[in-house]
Amino acid sequence: MKRVGFLLFEQLQLLDISGPMDALDSANQHLIRQGAEPAFELITLALNKRSLKSESGLALTAEASFQQVEQLDWLIIPGGKGTRAVMNCDKTMSWINQIADKATRIISICTGAYVLAQTGLLEGKRCCSHWRFIDDLVQRFPTINFEAEPLFITDGKLCSSGGLTAGIDLTLSLIQQELGKGTAQATARDLVMYLRRSGDQSQFATPLSVQSSDSRLQQLQQWLMKNLQKPITVQQMADYASMSERHFRRVFNEHMRMSPKDYLQQLKLEHARGLLMSSSMQIEQIAHSIGISQADIFRRVFKKRFGLTPSEYRQRF
Repeated sequence: MKRVGFLLFEQLQLLDISGPMDALDSANQHLIRQGAEPAFELITLALNKRSLKSESGLALTAEASFQQVEQLDWLIIPGGKGTRAVMNCDKTMSWINQIADKATRIISICTGAYVLAQTGLLEGKRCCSHWRFIDDLVQRFPTINFEAEPLFITDGKLCSSGGLTAGIDLTLSLIQQELGKGTAQATARDLVMYLRRSGDQSQFATPLSVQSSDSRLQQLQQWLMKNLQKPITVQQMADYASMSERHFRRVFNEHMRMSPKDYLQQLKLEHARGLLMSSSMQIEQIAHSIGISQADIFRRVFKKRFGLTPSEYRQRF
């Protein structure tokens, strides 16, 4: 049984703890229903056994103090406003390094990357965090290879995830590595997750990325999602947004940081990827659903974007 510790501190982000913890507990419950022993022992830890408050105000009390725990298999470090104080706590940094000597996984969720980086364990390695904090992390820790795009990264025994719910995606991936694809899929179903996202999937979830105050772009995105099977030109997009094509291109690039054409293709391919993982549709049907008439063309553009053919992607995920 893997002993998994969850680091608690003042002003932590609650979902960074509860998401992975619920995923691991759901995996345990699935194993028990199958007549097997649970795979994970879950324990909360803090510098001292006292009441702590999360960012949202929920009071938490650790089951054990650092002095009571000398060894863990996995350590999960959450993010939150409190990470700044944790980074400056020599006792906490020393304890994490001590645990890391024998642990098989040290895992940071969201801005927990600040804490993991401060330990020195990430020197020369890849790491991700919430995209909003990547520039600051790069400035603070220039010898670490921080990446804004991935949902999660595994570099040796060090694991990191992007913001918030990406911690659940990382945990499901680790469950699959430990217990197999069937248990990971059953856990995702128990959590009522639409699909299990791979680590290389971007944090910038395309359907949610139109956060502009310009309602014309928000309405355009909804229209595009409903018409992915149709051939749509940039001029048509500009007309729908009630702009000239030149002005539309400028506004779109300013708000979305990509061209309208690239955005539309990303929408189509993300939709296709979701269908590959969540449906039994034939490759040709999926291609037609995003307006590509020939399966060979779909295979080529899909592989260029994700590094795998649609069939390979479906088998893997």
